Amino acid sequence: MTLEEYYDVSKLYELAASWIKDYTENDLGKYSAKLKKQHKEMQQLLTKTKQLIREQSGGVGEGLSADDLQKKITLLAEQAPAFASCFGDSKIPFDKKASVSKETTSLAFELKKLTAVWYGKSSEDSPNQETISLISSIHDRAKELISAPKTLGESQIGIVLYYSKGRDCSKMLRNVEIINDEYNGAIGVTCHLVNDGEVSDPKLNIENFPAVFFKRGSKDIATHEGYISLSALQQKVGVLSSGSNFPNSSSVKSVKGLKSVNKKELYNLGEHLLFYFTIHNSGPCKKTTPIVEKLSNYYHKVKFEQIDVTGGHHLHTSFGVNKVPALVFVHDGKVVGKHTGYINSSHLKRLLEQFAISNKKNIGNTTDEDVTIIDKYLKDPEKGKKIKDKNPSSQEKKA
Repeated sequence: MTLEEYYDVSKLYELAASWIKDYTENDLGKYSAKLKKQHKEMQQLLTKTKQLIREQSGGVGEGLSADDLQKKITLLAEQAPAFASCFGDSKIPFDKKASVSKETTSLAFELKKLTAVWYGKSSEDSPNQETISLISSIHDRAKELISAPKTLGESQIGIVLYYSKGRDCSKMLRNVEIINDEYNGAIGVTCHLVNDGEVSDPKLNIENFPAVFFKRGSKDIATHEGYISLSALQQKVGVLSSGSNFPNSSSVKSVKGLKSVNKKELYNLGEHLLFYFTIHNSGPCKKTTPIVEKLSNYYHKVKFEQIDVTGGHHLHTSFGVNKVPALVFVHDGKVVGKHTGYINSSHLKRLLEQFAISNKKNIGNTTDEDVTIIDKYLKDPEKGKKIKDKNPSSQEKKA
């Protein structure tokens, strides 16, 4: 939550509390059933905003005045080299890649909460813009320190999250941040955003995002790929805290494991799905596969899956695929585009950009005549793989 969002939540809490007080003191419920309904809604708003405020502030500094809060924040931050640049000290530059100690992390947590409380109370009424800028910079620096690499003790637990831009990654980042807040810096938490086009360290062997590495000191204990719920994450941290270990795990689902292919099941697989249908010995597929493999993982929020067409399953028929190679683009459970036949790099880049960046509801169907017809190939591989599609569907346009 940003400082501005925290401020808005604080004001909503104050408005809800004021409305409920007026309702109760004047017994307004006896005049209108509509007001009774609004009272219930205001109580829900009060509870929710109070919960959000508690999550961000942890209850620290609530009894202090704005001036006392400012003095405490300034005193704590001035004593820490990690916050020196917030006060204009260029002699001690801030290195985002440097490891952060447990003590500095604990201080960052305290300052993050104190600055949030101050901002919620004082930012609108404070005439001093320099003070607002200083508090904001301390808050932002605290958040950077909390997410920075950690210097772990031999037995200290660590969580390292690799995430990209996407629905599951955003939810996973939130869960890790909640765990971080719960343990108040006692766990070393590091979060790495892997931007589109970037590749994480090959040694990590990450195939899917989000991915969480669980550590004890410098030792890797286990890895989990895919989204994991807050309760499951808390359970794993609890196991590590008890001194026990657990094996690697994954919640990444495959279209091959679906009992039936429908909108709901596809939606649950992910926000952006790209399925590549291919036949191992097909000439057009041999030319296309290297291009697809090179570009398919450029946008990390696009979940890519290659499906080899054999006589053992009929997944291709679920997507209306009767020729290979074929690319099927699925967004939020709906097929929004398809390409059949060979595809060059520039065309695939263009389709991926439309799919992942512009979020177009329909990127259209395209085709190339260099294809293998599935039914003919499965009946006679030697003849089938030489066939070119001379009559593409009228609903498709040539690439």
